[in-house]
Amino acid sequence: MVGSQGDRGVQEDSAAPGAGLSPDEWSGVLAHLLESSIDLLAVLDHETRPIALSRSWEGLLGWSRAELAQQRFLDLVHPDDRQMVAEGHERVLRGDSARGAEVRMRRRDGGNQWVQGGAVGDVTTGRTYLTVVDIHERKALEHALRTQLALEEVVASIASGLIGVEPAEVPGAIEAALAPLGRSLGVDRAHFLRASRAPDEVTYLEWYDPEVPQRRPRPDPDPEVRAWWRAVLRSGRVLRLQDVEELRDEAPTVVDALIEDGARSVLHIPLPVHRRFSGFLTFVAVRRTVPLSEDAVSLLRVVGECFLSALASSDDAIALEDARRELELRNHALERSNEELERFAYAAAHDLKAPLVRIEMALAAAPTVSGPGPDLIDIARRGAARMRQLIEDLLTFAAVGQTAGAPGEVDLDAILTEVLSDLGPALSAGGIRVERSPLPLVTGHRGLLGQLLQNLVGNAVKFARVGDQPLLWVGAQTDDEGTTITVIDNGIGIAPDRRDEVFGVFKRLNPDDTFPGSGIGLATCARVVEHHGGRIWLDDGIDGGLAVHVWLPHRPASVGTEHAARSASGRGIDR
Repeated sequence: MVGSQGDRGVQEDSAAPGAGLSPDEWSGVLAHLLESSIDLLAVLDHETRPIALSRSWEGLLGWSRAELAQQRFLDLVHPDDRQMVAEGHERVLRGDSARGAEVRMRRRDGGNQWVQGGAVGDVTTGRTYLTVVDIHERKALEHALRTQLALEEVVASIASGLIGVEPAEVPGAIEAALAPLGRSLGVDRAHFLRASRAPDEVTYLEWYDPEVPQRRPRPDPDPEVRAWWRAVLRSGRVLRLQDVEELRDEAPTVVDALIEDGARSVLHIPLPVHRRFSGFLTFVAVRRTVPLSEDAVSLLRVVGECFLSALASSDDAIALEDARRELELRNHALERSNEELERFAYAAAHDLKAPLVRIEMALAAAPTVSGPGPDLIDIARRGAARMRQLIEDLLTFAAVGQTAGAPGEVDLDAILTEVLSDLGPALSAGGIRVERSPLPLVTGHRGLLGQLLQNLVGNAVKFARVGDQPLLWVGAQTDDEGTTITVIDNGIGIAPDRRDEVFGVFKRLNPDDTFPGSGIGLATCARVVEHHGGRIWLDDGIDGGLAVHVWLPHRPASVGTEHAARSASGRGIDR
C-alpha cells in the first residue's frame, strides 16, 4: 500500500513498460496478469479509484471488481491508517515510491483485513501502481502473541499480589484483579464465583468496563436457559466462543439470551474443587468479537485457582482470629470466675473458723461422764480437729490467688534450709536421710515458693515407706529458659495410671486413717506453679518412690495467663 517513503521513481533513461510489444500485445499481457496473479495488483487514478484490479482482490475483500471500481481505495482504508496512506499517495504522485506499508482495509462483511504493499507513481499520467500481499494471518499471530505475553504478566502480577494481603481484604483484591484480566483479553466483563452447598457461603465478584454501555441480563431468565447453564456448570465444560453464534446449533435459546444480553464472545472456565468450594471465571466481550486462545484458558485457570486458594487462606485466618477472640473472652470470663471463687473460698473458710473455735471450746469444757459419752466426745474432738485442718488448708489454697505485688528475687536454698528446720522433728522421728544440692536464685513470690517447698518435702516425709531406710533428695537444674526443681523419695509412690487423677482439691488416693492430710497440699503446689507460669509433673522415684519436678521460668508470667500449662503432662498430683 501507499505509505512509507522509498526510492525515487523510474529513472528517465529506463525502458518503458512493455517495450518491444505492440499495444495490443501489452494489453493482453496485462489482462492475463490481472486475472491469474495470486498477489493483489491495482492501478489507481489520482483520486485512488481503481483503473485495473487483479481478481485476487475479490477473494480478499469480498467485493466484485465492478463494485470496487465504484469506490475510492482510500475510503476502504481503516480510519486510523487513512491519513498515513493519503500522505504516502501524494508523495508517490510527486515521483517517490513507497514500500512495506501495513494497513487495514475494510471487507464487505464489515471486518478489517491487514495487508502490506508498495506503490510507484507515474507523474505524467497521475496513476499509481500497487502491489499488495495479505498479512492478516501474520498480524493475528502477532496480536495473539502480544496478548498472551500481556496476560502472562498480568497473571504473574496477580499471583504475587495476593501474597500477604490481609484476610479481610482478599475479596477486594480479587475484584480489583478482574479489571486487568479483562482488559488484557480485550473483553468488557469479567465474573468470578466461588460457592459451596451452603447458600450463605457464595462469593461473587464482577467487573464491567466503565467506558462500555452494558445491558444487564434479565432477572428471571428463561427456564431452558437456566437448565442449560446448570448442566454446563455441573459438567465442568469449558466454553470458548469467539462468536456466540457458534453455539446456535446446540442451544439456540441460549444464544438468543446471550445476544439479548449484548454478548458477542464468551469464555467460561470452570474451576476445580478446592476443599469444599468450586466456582468459575467468565469473560464476555460486548463491543466486538475477540479471539480467545487455548493458552489463555490455561493461564486463567491458574488465576482462578489462585483466587480459590487466597479465599481459603482468608477463611482460615478469619476463623482463627474469631476463635482467638472467643478464647480470649472465655479466658477472661474464666479468670473472673476463678477470682470470684477464690474470694468466696477464702471468705467461706475464714468465716468457718469462728464457729469451729466455739465448738472446740465447748468440747474442751465438756464434763466427764460415764457410759458412751466420753467416746462420742472424743469422736467429736477428732472431727473438729479434722475440720480445722481442712479449713486451714483451704485458706492456704485460696490465698495463692490472692497474692499481690510484683515478683522478686527468691533464694530457694535458704527457703529449703528453713523448711528442713521446721520439719526437723518429723525427719528425726522417721529416720529420714536428707540429701540436697544447692538450689539457685529464682524470680517469684517468696511466700508462695516457701509453701511449695514446704508441701513437697512434707509429702515426702508423710508418705515414707515403713521398714525401709527413708531417703529424700532435693536438687535443681538451670538452663536458658528456667529452673527445674526436683524432690525425689523412696516412699510408697503413686501408680503411673493414677498420677493423672490428682492435683485436684480434696483428692486423696489413700484412706484418711492411714495418712493424715486433707488432699489439698499438692493442689496448692499446682496453683503456686501456675501462678509463676511454670509446670509440675510426676515421675518414678527411688525404688518405687516418687519424683516431683517443678519447672519455673526465669520471667514468671502474670497470674491467670498460663492456664494451659496445666496439661496432662504438666498437672500436679496431690496424694
